[in-house]
Amino acid sequence: MSTFGEIVEPSSRNVWEDWDETNEDINIVQLHWKRENDEPNHIGTLIILESKYLFDSLKQSENMDVVNSVTGIHMDLYRIKASNDYVCVLKDYDLVLSSQIVDLMKTYITVSDEVIAILIKPLATYHSSGDQLQDCIIRRLSTKADSTSMLMNYLKLEQPNIISGVSAGAICLREVLNLPGSAVLFYMEQLENNEVNELYKLLRNLNILVGKQKCNSILSSNLYV
Repeated sequence: MSTFGEIVEPSSRNVWEDWDETNEDINIVQLHWKRENDEPNHIGTLIILESKYLFDSLKQSENMDVVNSVTGIHMDLYRIKASNDYVCVLKDYDLVLSSQIVDLMKTYITVSDEVIAILIKPLATYHSSGDQLQDCIIRRLSTKADSTSMLMNYLKLEQPNIISGVSAGAICLREVLNLPGSAVLFYMEQLENNEVNELYKLLRNLNILVGKQKCNSILSSNLYV
Protein backbone atom coordinates (compact mmCIF):
# COMPACT_ATOMS: atom_id res chain seq x y z
CA MET A 1 0.00 0.00 0.00
CA SER A 2 1.46 3.39 -0.96
CA THR A 3 -1.02 6.01 0.22
CA PHE A 4 -4.61 6.25 1.43
CA GLY A 5 -5.30 9.52 -0.36
CA GLU A 6 -4.18 13.08 -0.64
CA ILE A 7 -5.52 16.57 -0.01
CA VAL A 8 -5.48 18.71 -3.15
CA GLU A 9 -5.84 22.44 -2.64
CA PRO A 10 -7.56 24.51 -5.38
CA SER A 11 -5.38 26.63 -7.63
CA SER A 12 -7.76 29.58 -7.44
CA ARG A 13 -10.77 30.93 -5.55
CA ASN A 14 -13.00 30.16 -8.54
CA VAL A 15 -12.82 26.44 -7.80
CA TRP A 16 -14.71 26.96 -4.55
CA GLU A 17 -17.56 29.15 -5.78
CA ASP A 18 -20.09 26.42 -6.59
CA TRP A 19 -19.16 24.46 -3.46
CA ASP A 20 -19.75 27.51 -1.24
CA GLU A 21 -23.11 28.27 -2.79
CA THR A 22 -24.29 24.67 -2.52
CA ASN A 23 -23.30 24.12 1.11
CA GLU A 24 -23.70 27.52 2.74
CA ASP A 25 -26.94 26.47 4.50
CA ILE A 26 -25.72 23.07 5.71
CA ASN A 27 -25.48 22.75 9.49
CA ILE A 28 -22.89 20.27 10.64
CA VAL A 29 -24.33 18.00 13.33
CA GLN A 30 -22.32 17.84 16.53
CA LEU A 31 -22.02 14.18 17.48
CA HIS A 32 -21.49 12.82 20.96
CA TRP A 33 -21.83 9.55 22.85
CA LYS A 34 -25.31 8.89 24.22
CA ARG A 35 -23.92 8.29 27.68
CA GLU A 36 -20.59 8.61 29.42
CA ASN A 37 -18.49 5.47 29.65
CA ASP A 38 -14.97 4.57 30.64
CA GLU A 39 -12.85 4.10 27.54
CA PRO A 40 -10.80 0.89 27.63
CA ASN A 41 -7.03 0.87 28.01
CA HIS A 42 -6.67 -2.15 25.75
CA ILE A 43 -8.76 -3.85 23.06
CA GLY A 44 -7.94 -7.05 21.23
CA THR A 45 -9.62 -6.37 17.88
CA LEU A 46 -11.81 -3.44 16.92
CA ILE A 47 -14.19 -4.40 14.11
CA ILE A 48 -15.93 -1.65 12.15
CA LEU A 49 -18.98 -2.72 10.14
CA GLU A 50 -20.36 -0.24 7.63
CA SER A 51 -23.62 -1.77 6.40
CA LYS A 52 -27.25 -0.77 6.69
CA TYR A 53 -28.11 -4.45 6.18
CA LEU A 54 -26.20 -5.60 9.26
CA PHE A 55 -27.05 -2.79 11.66
CA ASP A 56 -30.53 -3.92 12.74
CA SER A 57 -29.63 -7.61 12.83
CA LEU A 58 -26.62 -7.29 15.08
CA LYS A 59 -28.72 -5.40 17.63
CA GLN A 60 -30.34 -8.79 18.32
CA SER A 61 -27.05 -10.66 18.73
CA GLU A 62 -26.83 -12.60 21.99
CA ASN A 63 -23.04 -12.80 22.10
CA MET A 64 -22.49 -9.02 22.22
CA ASP A 65 -23.32 -6.36 24.80
CA VAL A 66 -24.12 -2.78 23.84
CA VAL A 67 -21.48 -0.41 25.18
CA ASN A 68 -22.72 2.89 23.80
CA SER A 69 -24.29 4.63 20.82
CA VAL A 70 -23.94 8.00 19.12
CA THR A 71 -26.80 10.45 18.98
CA GLY A 72 -27.67 11.93 15.60
CA ILE A 73 -26.61 8.92 13.51
CA HIS A 74 -27.19 5.17 13.42
CA MET A 75 -24.05 4.00 15.21
CA ASP A 76 -23.75 1.42 17.98
CA LEU A 77 -20.69 0.17 19.85
CA TYR A 78 -20.66 -3.40 21.19
CA ARG A 79 -18.31 -5.60 23.21
CA ILE A 80 -18.10 -9.29 22.39
CA LYS A 81 -18.83 -11.20 25.59
CA ALA A 82 -16.32 -14.00 25.07
CA SER A 83 -13.37 -11.76 24.28
CA ASN A 84 -11.92 -8.30 24.65
CA ASP A 85 -13.01 -7.37 21.13
CA TYR A 86 -15.27 -4.45 20.22
CA VAL A 87 -17.64 -4.01 17.27
CA CYS A 88 -18.69 -0.63 15.88
CA VAL A 89 -21.71 -0.83 13.54
CA LEU A 90 -22.73 2.08 11.32
CA LYS A 91 -25.90 2.19 9.25
CA ASP A 92 -26.24 5.50 7.43
CA TYR A 93 -24.28 8.69 7.97
CA ASP A 94 -23.23 11.76 6.03
CA LEU A 95 -19.63 11.43 4.83
CA VAL A 96 -19.06 14.99 6.05
CA LEU A 97 -19.36 13.58 9.59
CA SER A 98 -16.62 10.97 9.08
CA SER A 99 -13.93 13.01 10.83
CA GLN A 100 -16.16 13.58 13.86
CA ILE A 101 -16.96 9.87 14.10
CA VAL A 102 -13.30 8.88 13.82
CA ASP A 103 -12.47 11.45 16.51
CA LEU A 104 -15.10 9.91 18.83
CA MET A 105 -13.58 6.49 18.14
CA LYS A 106 -9.96 7.63 18.35
CA THR A 107 -9.18 6.00 21.70
CA TYR A 108 -10.75 2.70 20.62
CA ILE A 109 -8.84 2.80 17.34
CA THR A 110 -5.47 3.53 18.94
CA VAL A 111 -5.59 1.09 21.90
CA SER A 112 -6.62 -1.90 19.76
CA ASP A 113 -4.12 -4.57 18.83
CA GLU A 114 -5.82 -4.77 15.47
CA VAL A 115 -8.52 -2.92 13.52
CA ILE A 116 -10.63 -4.60 10.84
CA ALA A 117 -13.20 -2.67 8.81
CA ILE A 118 -15.84 -4.51 6.75
CA LEU A 119 -17.80 -2.70 4.04
CA ILE A 120 -20.57 -3.89 1.72
CA LYS A 121 -20.64 -2.01 -1.58
CA PRO A 122 -22.64 -2.38 -4.82
CA LEU A 123 -20.84 -4.46 -7.43
CA ALA A 124 -21.37 -1.66 -9.96
CA THR A 125 -18.97 0.55 -7.99
CA TYR A 126 -16.07 -1.87 -8.47
CA HIS A 127 -13.68 -0.80 -11.23
CA SER A 128 -11.54 -3.34 -13.08
CA SER A 129 -9.61 -3.41 -16.34
CA GLY A 130 -11.09 -6.83 -17.18
CA ASP A 131 -14.56 -8.32 -17.34
CA GLN A 132 -15.93 -9.41 -13.96
CA LEU A 133 -18.40 -12.29 -14.06
CA GLN A 134 -18.57 -12.92 -10.31
CA ASP A 135 -21.63 -12.04 -8.28
CA CYS A 136 -19.44 -11.18 -5.30
CA ILE A 137 -15.94 -9.70 -5.37
CA ILE A 138 -13.91 -9.44 -2.16
CA ARG A 139 -10.89 -7.18 -1.85
CA ARG A 140 -8.59 -6.11 0.99
CA LEU A 141 -6.73 -2.89 1.78
CA SER A 142 -4.19 -3.07 4.60
CA THR A 143 -1.62 -0.98 6.40
CA LYS A 144 2.05 -1.78 5.98
CA ALA A 145 2.15 -3.24 9.50
CA ASP A 146 -0.81 -5.59 9.00
CA SER A 147 -0.34 -9.37 9.08
CA THR A 148 -3.84 -10.68 9.81
CA SER A 149 -3.65 -14.28 8.68
CA MET A 150 -7.40 -14.78 8.17
CA LEU A 151 -7.46 -11.90 5.67
CA MET A 152 -4.37 -12.79 3.63
CA ASN A 153 -6.38 -14.96 1.22
CA TYR A 154 -8.26 -11.91 -0.04
CA LEU A 155 -6.77 -10.11 -3.04
CA LYS A 156 -5.57 -6.53 -2.57
CA LEU A 157 -7.83 -3.70 -3.69
CA GLU A 158 -6.68 -2.42 -7.06
CA GLN A 159 -6.50 1.17 -8.21
CA PRO A 160 -8.55 3.23 -9.02
CA ASN A 161 -10.88 1.71 -6.39
CA ILE A 162 -10.91 3.60 -3.10
CA ILE A 163 -12.55 3.52 0.31
CA SER A 164 -13.97 6.53 2.09
CA GLY A 165 -15.72 7.50 5.29
CA VAL A 166 -15.12 6.14 8.78
CA SER A 167 -13.36 2.95 7.65
CA ALA A 168 -10.90 4.97 5.55
CA GLY A 169 -10.25 7.34 8.45
CA ALA A 170 -9.68 4.51 10.94
CA ILE A 171 -7.32 2.56 8.68
CA CYS A 172 -5.48 5.73 7.71
CA LEU A 173 -4.95 6.57 11.40
CA ARG A 174 -3.58 3.06 11.99
CA GLU A 175 -1.20 3.54 9.05
CA VAL A 176 0.07 6.84 10.47
CA LEU A 177 0.65 5.15 13.84
CA ASN A 178 2.37 2.19 12.13
CA LEU A 179 -0.21 -0.21 13.55
CA PRO A 180 -1.96 -3.16 11.86
CA GLY A 181 -5.29 -2.50 10.20
CA SER A 182 -7.29 -3.83 7.26
CA ALA A 183 -10.45 -3.01 5.35
CA VAL A 184 -12.32 -5.85 3.64
CA LEU A 185 -14.73 -4.83 0.88
CA PHE A 186 -17.59 -7.04 -0.28
CA TYR A 187 -18.82 -5.93 -3.71
CA MET A 188 -22.20 -7.63 -4.30
CA GLU A 189 -24.69 -7.58 -7.15
CA GLN A 190 -27.69 -9.08 -5.36
CA LEU A 191 -27.87 -9.72 -1.64
CA GLU A 192 -28.78 -13.41 -1.73
CA ASN A 193 -27.60 -16.19 0.57
CA ASN A 194 -25.24 -17.82 -1.91
CA GLU A 195 -23.39 -14.53 -2.25
CA VAL A 196 -22.87 -13.82 1.44
CA ASN A 197 -21.45 -17.17 2.59
CA GLU A 198 -17.96 -15.68 2.66
CA LEU A 199 -19.26 -12.74 4.69
CA TYR A 200 -20.92 -15.08 7.22
CA LYS A 201 -17.68 -17.07 7.42
CA LEU A 202 -15.64 -13.96 8.19
CA LEU A 203 -18.16 -12.74 10.79
CA ARG A 204 -18.00 -16.14 12.50
CA ASN A 205 -14.20 -16.11 12.50
CA LEU A 206 -14.40 -12.73 14.22
CA ASN A 207 -16.92 -14.12 16.78
CA ILE A 208 -19.61 -11.67 15.67
CA LEU A 209 -21.80 -14.56 14.59
CA VAL A 210 -21.84 -17.78 16.61
CA GLY A 211 -22.59 -21.27 15.31
CA LYS A 212 -25.37 -21.31 12.73
CA GLN A 213 -26.60 -17.85 13.65
CA LYS A 214 -27.28 -15.69 10.60
CA CYS A 215 -28.05 -12.05 10.13
CA ASN A 216 -31.82 -11.72 10.38
CA SER A 217 -32.06 -8.99 7.79
CA ILE A 218 -32.33 -8.26 4.10
CA LEU A 219 -29.14 -10.28 3.67
CA SER A 220 -31.04 -13.48 4.33
CA SER A 221 -34.22 -12.62 2.45
CA ASN A 222 -35.23 -12.61 -1.20
CA LEU A 223 -35.88 -8.88 -1.18
CA TYR A 224 -33.21 -6.69 -2.68
CA VAL A 225 -32.85 -3.47 -4.62
